[in-house]
Amino acid sequence: LRRSLKAMANYTNLFTVSLKNPEHVNARISQAEMNCLLSLSKGKTAKETAKDLFISPRTVNTHIYNIKNRLNVCSKEQVLNIMRENFRQLFSS
Repeated sequence: LRRSLKAMANYTNLFTVSLKNPEHVNARISQAEMNCLLSLSKGKTAKETAKDLFISPRTVNTHIYNIKNRLNVCSKEQVLNIMRENFRQLFSS
């Protein structure tokens, strides 16, 4: 129950990510989206990420789709590269 409540609470926290590239400045990424990115950056699949975060794989893919649109990129790998460039301490493997 505690894990479920914590997972639900993550959806309410939005924050603005200020990135180095002017095209990506002030992209709004939720805590839940960031959690997905962190998990995926460790090489986990959408299914594994979903299991860890108590959400469905479809939700993981939706988070990635939304982030790709906000950053105006075409692939999950591009999203992860942008995040690694800007948040090395969080996204180091």
